[in-house]
Parts: sequence; C-alpha cells; structure tokens
Amino acid sequence: MTTLIDSIYEKIYEEIVAGNLRPGQRLHIAQLAAHYQVGLSPIREALSRLLATELVTTISQKGFRVATVSLADLNDIYKTRAHIEALALRLSIEQGNDQWEADIVATYHRLAKFESEHTIKKIEDYKEWEIRHRAFNLALINACGLTHLLHIQDRLYNLTERYRRQWLIAGIKKNSGLLYAKEQKKIMDAALNRDAPLAAKLLHKHFEAATEVIASYFIKHDLFNDK
Repeated sequence: MTTLIDSIYEKIYEEIVAGNLRPGQRLHIAQLAAHYQVGLSPIREALSRLLATELVTTISQKGFRVATVSLADLNDIYKTRAHIEALALRLSIEQGNDQWEADIVATYHRLAKFESEHTIKKIEDYKEWEIRHRAFNLALINACGLTHLLHIQDRLYNLTERYRRQWLIAGIKKNSGLLYAKEQKKIMDAALNRDAPLAAKLLHKHFEAATEVIASYFIKHDLFNDK
C-alpha cells in the first residue's frame, strides 16, 4: 500500500530524473511542501530516503540539494556498471537455463519492436521504452544467482537514467533502423551462444558508446556542473 511519503518520494525522484529539479539545486522543504500541498514532515522524510539513491545530498547537515552531474560522475557510473554487469552476464551465461534464454529472446523482441515503430519524442514514449529496455537488461543478467550483485546493478542503473533520459527525450534517438537494439542483439546472440568473453566485450563496447553520446550531448548543451 502506497503511503503519502512513498508518493512524495516518487514525485521528487521523478522531478530530479526528469531534470525539473536541476542538478545542484537547493531543495527547500517549505517550498516543496507548498508545491505538493503536504506538511513538512513527509517532505523531510522523503528527502532523507532519497539520500540512499545518491540523487540527493546533504548540505553540511543544514538541508538538502539535488546531486550534481559531471563528466567524471558519468564516466564513473557507466564504467562501474560495465564491470558489474559483465560479471553478472558471465555468471548468467554459465548458469542460465532454458527459461533464462526464453526471457532474453522475449524481452529483446519487445524492445526491438518498440524501437522499430516509434521515436522517443515525449515522456510517455520514453517511459515505455525504459520499461522494455530495463526488462531486457535484467533478463540478460538475472541468472547470475547473486542477489547483492543485482542490487548494486539496480542502483547504478537508476543513477544512469538521469543522464540517459536527457538525451533521449531531447530527440537524440531517431527512428533509424533499430541502431540501439541492433547493438543489444549482438550481446544477446553472444549470450545465447554461451560465448561469455564475446558477450562481456560487447557489453563494455555498448556502455562506452552510450557514455560517449551522452557526454557529447551534455557538453554541447552545457549541462554538466563541473565547469
């Protein structure tokens, strides 16, 4: 059952990821309470919970601020994700069964179908793409058998979204023959062929390409905090 604090948490989280609450912006509890028409306590509790996501930071114990974005942070997150997911993928290739293979094929099909029929022009497009993208991402690695590893991957995945969403919503992604899903298909094929070294190599290459295009977009539009 969703509580008021849960609801406020989700709303603030969404505002941060969407960029409506800007990186580095001071989060005034009273202003947020007025905006969401709730008391101060739910806002304070929601912000305290958001600290664990690393999307919100404290200001010398005097308040809260939206975490900054930087080229160093972008590189750090994606490189860490690459190593974490490569390990999870290798383990999944070793341990995955027929159901694991079927889930990969099914989730890839849903992702590729969406990309072949849509461009990402508005938030609804993005959110549907994100659901399908995340499902495929998880299908590849969820046979690793390590719950804590998957928890770490989930946190890192969520941290990349605030970067990824910016350029996707801005129209960087075009309907140009499933370029993104074609790269993911190579990873899928390697995984299904139980070729762990190739799958890990392709995964690293995929993240390097994502980092490059997102960094270029952020630099072009002066979106990083580290001037």
